[in-house]
Amino acid sequence: MCESVTPADQRNVEVKARIPGGSEGFEQRLILARNLSGSQDAQLIEQRDVFFESPLGGRLKLRYLQAPSRSQLVYYDRPDVAGPKLSKFNKTEVDEPEVCLTEEQTLEEGQAIAEKLSRELGIQEAGAS
Repeated sequence: MCESVTPADQRNVEVKARIPGGSEGFEQRLILARNLSGSQDAQLIEQRDVFFESPLGGRLKLRYLQAPSRSQLVYYDRPDVAGPKLSKFNKTEVDEPEVCLTEEQTLEEGQAIAEKLSRELGIQEAGAS
């Protein structure tokens, strides 16, 4: 369903870090994360992000999550600086990508857009090989 309602911005502070050690050091990092968070609960979230140009500025990504989680379309804006940075974002859960047409666009134009996006994103119709 296409909606024109824009949710309010959410915010977080992002800290990006490279942590050496590969998979061998994972258990030690997990212990450190539990100590820092004060919680023994941990959840591994596997995801794949596909990034798109955003003509209005900011960044746009489609985040594929494993079922039963729903994938997300995420718009976010943050400065390109080193260190902690404030990030404003909006997330919309999506089941399947769809194309929203303007009143002037035809069904054929919508189908052509959907086919182009599917090719670019590597999406195949169910039953297609």
